[in-house]
Amino acid sequence: MSLPKPGDDAVLGALSRPSIPNLQIDRLTPGTDGRHVDVALGPPLDKATRMYVGALVQERLAPLWNESPAMSSDKLAEFFREQVRQHHQTAVAMAHDDAAMEQIQLFQLSLVKLVMQHADDELARVRADIEDERALRDQQMSGKALRLHRHVALLGRNAAHIRYRTVWLVLREVNRLDHAGMRSLRQSVLGRSWPVAEVMLNNPLLALNGIGSLRDFIEHYPAALHELSHARALTEALFLALADWLPSGVVERDRTRRNSPDLASRTDDPGLPGMPLLDPWFRALVSQSERAAGMRTWLDDPDNVTALLGGTGSDWPAAGPWARRDLSNLQRQLNTRFGRAVARTGIQRQVEAGYALNAIYPSLGLRDAEAVVFDYLTGKVDTKSLGRRLETTSPHADPVQVARRIDERFKVIRRESGSQRQPQLARLAGDILRLRRDLKLLAPTLAALARIRLLDDPEELRLSRENNSLQLFCKQSQLSDLRGSLIGHAIVRVDLRGANELVAGMAHRGLNPSAHFSRFLYDPLFSLLKRFDAQKIMVEAGTLVLATLQHTGEGGAQLAVARACALAKCLMEQIAALNGESERLGLSLLECSLAVAFDDAPPVFLYDQQRPVLVSKANTRARRMSSCHALLHRSCSLPAGQRVCVATLLDAEGQSQRREQTLRYNVNGIELDAPAFARLHAEIAMRKVRLRDPRSDKSIQLYVGQCTDGEGDLHWLVVRQGTVKLWMGRQLIEAPEQGAAFYEVVVDSALVERVRERLIARDQAVESKTNAGSPIY
Repeated sequence: MSLPKPGDDAVLGALSRPSIPNLQIDRLTPGTDGRHVDVALGPPLDKATRMYVGALVQERLAPLWNESPAMSSDKLAEFFREQVRQHHQTAVAMAHDDAAMEQIQLFQLSLVKLVMQHADDELARVRADIEDERALRDQQMSGKALRLHRHVALLGRNAAHIRYRTVWLVLREVNRLDHAGMRSLRQSVLGRSWPVAEVMLNNPLLALNGIGSLRDFIEHYPAALHELSHARALTEALFLALADWLPSGVVERDRTRRNSPDLASRTDDPGLPGMPLLDPWFRALVSQSERAAGMRTWLDDPDNVTALLGGTGSDWPAAGPWARRDLSNLQRQLNTRFGRAVARTGIQRQVEAGYALNAIYPSLGLRDAEAVVFDYLTGKVDTKSLGRRLETTSPHADPVQVARRIDERFKVIRRESGSQRQPQLARLAGDILRLRRDLKLLAPTLAALARIRLLDDPEELRLSRENNSLQLFCKQSQLSDLRGSLIGHAIVRVDLRGANELVAGMAHRGLNPSAHFSRFLYDPLFSLLKRFDAQKIMVEAGTLVLATLQHTGEGGAQLAVARACALAKCLMEQIAALNGESERLGLSLLECSLAVAFDDAPPVFLYDQQRPVLVSKANTRARRMSSCHALLHRSCSLPAGQRVCVATLLDAEGQSQRREQTLRYNVNGIELDAPAFARLHAEIAMRKVRLRDPRSDKSIQLYVGQCTDGEGDLHWLVVRQGTVKLWMGRQLIEAPEQGAAFYEVVVDSALVERVRERLIARDQAVESKTNAGSPIY
């Protein structure tokens, strides 16, 4: 008899289609490894989660070991809840300020991953502690050694269950917080209650870490679905009954090779070890095209198919969501068709036993024996085999009495279920689709979780902050040495010439070059980096590249260029000290060129293992500025106190050359680029001073200011503004008109002192004049 088919609009139009927001973690900037998103949830939340998870694990281990738990999880639950609420508020504010829904999604998923990681870490810690105790020699022949061996066996048998129960309880606690106010906050601030869908966050397969053991699986799904072949057969039976109503692509067969894992669930994340086991389930129950389409059809809401099959209540068939009330005949026929398809699978006994298991098992008083009881209900084992298997988990149980109680209760359930066959089939259909839905939801969730890297190591946090890629969901004060966002950086580049000759000369005389450079350059450099809040980017025999970072905030966070200039001056002094010692030993001297450049954007760090590789426009400019052209080096002579000169190369006709138009002479000097000079004025108060050079009788234009280092010491900075000259033949020629400017950080201590005295005298004169004109009372 053919099924009378009402119009699609009449039947499917009333069914709901889930609204599942897409996860947008891929929009966020990758972290230092270029693949994951770096996340810091902050020490308070990390500590609260670790303690709460640890207490839950201990509470589940204690009865196995006949011990009392060291602490109660109830006492730590409120601390955990308060930290989640506070950090959630911070995450919502960030997402609102940046108009980035993906940030709140990142926080929600990062919290899930934090819980799972701490559960794994706590179990690993317990396992390691037991093994350490077993390794002690004085326990090998004692009763304690036997007890520890028992602990190892019990832990191995129950670890997956303890992990599942712990993760599930914590996620359920977070869900309570969501319903107690956090979802309302998201709705009022962001306009969306669930940026990550509630069913995605509370997916049992996440806590099960795969399909899980039957013991844990039956808390969410019928036992008959725990075996893949049965789940596939029942799914196909349901689709056969619904063939006229299925969305396109649902029953499409994957062409994926049998041994090829599904991309959605493949991950190298050690925090998700059981997830690749679900690959066969993806391929068997959810087609590739359906996974690609996402959650878009009526089939993704299990309540829809339950309604189509008449519902699970005593008033079967229930009216359902339809405005029309004449669809009961359709519900009856769909239910009958599904019942016949299930009968043809040959696993009706497994379906009945699966639902009976949940009703019978709690009253048996057994421990960890769900699988053997289910096998007995299905007829897979007899009473004798039941007794043998119970000896492992429940040695004091009487198998004959257990079997008798199971038989009696199962007989009653089967008799009662006869009148409830149709609601039972509707329930089974909903359970099948719920497992499929959770599998479909798991694929994007796993992909997002695998993209998240939770950081708590100080060095990794530092590297990620410097790369401006850290997603921080806590108050900045909660991380030590944390400043605002990275918004700019200055580069200090030092080019050393003559290092090879110096090292060769020392080796020739039997001296130790390593000790020489360490004492006078590299060891002092380490202290200078701390003093000026700088960092090494590259250190080679002939080149040093250092960086100071500019952050949002106040104080030292805003002194990137000023401290870079002061650092460059101190480096020049160290190189002078090194040369002084070399001269005393009769060795060749080093010549150096320094440059300071600034970029108002964060630097980009690539990483070769843990070694940073800088990508920076400022570094490119500094490389040019620290050069010294061979032609100028041989021929150029500058007035005393000037160590930097910039010139434009002219040809014989006085025209600028197209190639290498700008030449630089930098001998033991420090050049400052124009962006750095402009930034210096924003960082510190710079005063303009003009001095007459007694040797050339020309005016020198200087800019003077002061800055402090990280230890609070004051440094005078004097910058000379020079004019780019013309180089033609072998002569430096003044530009006919006021030409382009360049800037040199003055290292001549006599000139710096002269400028300082001039300013002090000027200030004293102004103060005296002010006091003389003031009325006296």
